[in-house]
Amino acid sequence: MSKDNEEPHHIVAIEAIHCKIPSFTLPSPHTKAIYNWTTPSELESRVKDATIIITTTIRLNAEILNPLKTPKLRLIVILASGTDCVDKDAARDRGIPVCNCPSTNIDSVSEHAIGLYFAVRRKLVDMTNSVRNVPDSLNFDTEWKSSGSLKGKLKSIDGGAPLLCSQETMGIVGFGNLGRRIRGIAVGLGMNVIIAERKGEEERVREGRVGFEEVLKRSTVLVLCLPRTSETEKLISTEEFRMMKAQTVLINVGRGGDCG
Repeated sequence: MSKDNEEPHHIVAIEAIHCKIPSFTLPSPHTKAIYNWTTPSELESRVKDATIIITTTIRLNAEILNPLKTPKLRLIVILASGTDCVDKDAARDRGIPVCNCPSTNIDSVSEHAIGLYFAVRRKLVDMTNSVRNVPDSLNFDTEWKSSGSLKGKLKSIDGGAPLLCSQETMGIVGFGNLGRRIRGIAVGLGMNVIIAERKGEEERVREGRVGFEEVLKRSTVLVLCLPRTSETEKLISTEEFRMMKAQTVLINVGRGGDCG
C-alpha cells in the first residue's frame, strides 16, 4: 500500500451504519478503525491520525480538514453519490483527493420517485387515513362507511378523475444516470417523457431535449434529478410555478433544484 519510507496508512470509517464495511486485513504496519457511528464530539479524536477517512453523511468541514486537526490525511472516500458532506475547497487547498460512488442507489431512488408520484396523484396517504380513521364519537361512522365512496377525495384539482399514466407527460430536469433510469420506468408505465434542456438555453436546445420553459408548461409530472451546484439552487421559483399546469406533480429526488 505504501513504500517503506512513507508513513503507514490508518484508515478510519466513521459511519459504517449506512453501508457495511467489508471485512479485510491490512499488512503491517497499516491499521484501520471502523465505527458504526461518530458523534460531533467524537469526530476530531477519531480522525486525527487518519490518512484515509471513509464517510457517508457526516460532515467534514474546513475546521476538521485543517492540517492541525487532520495532519496525516491523504484521501477522503464518500460512500454515496453526493459530496455535500465534505468541504471540497478545503480538501483541494491541501491537495487531498475526494472520491465518491457515482450512481449509488440509482434503482432505489428512481423507484422512490415513482412511488412518490403515485402517492400524490392517487392521494394514497389521505385515502388510507380516510378508510382507517375512527371517529371520536360512536354516534358517527367513518367517511367510508357513511358515504360508501371516497371518490370525492380522489378528484383532481380540476374536479375530474386523476390522470392515468397514459395521460401523463413527465418532464425530467437533469438527465444523468438517475434521470435516465426514471425515464425508463416512466416509459414502461406508458407515460410520455420529455427531457429538459438547461435553464436559460432556450435558443440552443440540443437534439432530444425540450426547452426548459416548454417542459414546465407541458408536464403534468415534473421530476428534478439534479446535483447541488450554484446553477441548480433555486431552480424553481414563483415564475416557474406560474408556468406549470395546476395539476402538475413536482418531485425532487436530487440534491439541487430546490424551490426558492
